[in-house]
Amino acid sequence: MIVQGNTNLRTVAGFDELRDLVGISFFDNPKVESIHLEALETLVWIRIGVCADMFADANNLALGDLAGFGALRAIERITLDGNEALMSAEILDALVANGAPAPSRVTIRYNALLSEESVHLALDELGVVQRDVCGNAGGNPICVCLFGS
Repeated sequence: MIVQGNTNLRTVAGFDELRDLVGISFFDNPKVESIHLEALETLVWIRIGVCADMFADANNLALGDLAGFGALRAIERITLDGNEALMSAEILDALVANGAPAPSRVTIRYNALLSEESVHLALDELGVVQRDVCGNAGGNPICVCLFGS
């Protein structure tokens, strides 16, 4: 599923029957405030946002949380990059609450309002070993990513 370049879209919803997906790519949606994929149980990967060099570049200017993934119980790779308004990553909390196995790789970079400490706590609780977490609020400011990486 690719959700990209929707200048007037405010909510991603209406996928009540969707249980399994290979992947979600989400960026350049400046007015989207929420993503509601409440029935989604399994994903191989999710990429919300992108970053380039040392700057946020997701253009997800209104997306403040990721609370719409309440049923998610399995995912291999998570990337949250450069989301300018993201303040919480409830997708991680949903995985913990649902007893999900640890994702094999988690990358969370340059989300200026997202607490790096809370991200590490959730990843510790999930048992995630391979992680790249930097450039978030209150965290390690030294972080470089390449566009599309």
